[in-house]
Amino acid sequence: MDTRDASGSITLGPFTIAPVTLPEALFGSAVMQMQGIRIVANAGSAAIPMLVLSAGFVLELLLKAHLAKQGKTEKELSRTPYGHDLKFLWMEADRVGLSIGSTLPDWVAILDGLHSTYTLRYPVGLHMIAFPPVDATVSGLESLLKMVAQHIR
Repeated sequence: MDTRDASGSITLGPFTIAPVTLPEALFGSAVMQMQGIRIVANAGSAAIPMLVLSAGFVLELLLKAHLAKQGKTEKELSRTPYGHDLKFLWMEADRVGLSIGSTLPDWVAILDGLHSTYTLRYPVGLHMIAFPPVDATVSGLESLLKMVAQHIR
């Protein structure tokens, strides 16, 4: 018989499936989004805005996954000073043990400026937007994904 207990675990015959934790959910979403980034990275210059929009989201998810693993709650991570502030999330993740360095790589600094201000979603009054280098962004995210995976699993 299939049952669900108070913790959200599901028992299916001899198997029990535990509920997904916040760090696992955030990391899992980052992994799924990263698959799209890998595809878009080879699609040419017209796809760069989509890649950068997704890259900011993946970076946010990875940093929040690490912070959630260190005890931050979903509520805390959704509010100031965390929210969508990639610079703050980066610094805080480094401070609590991710060892990514307190100096933002250029690709992260550029993403922060685009992501935290919603510039890519609502480019009102802009004639042009500077994007981070695609190769540095994708390789930086790949490296961070591996680092966070070691902390999550």
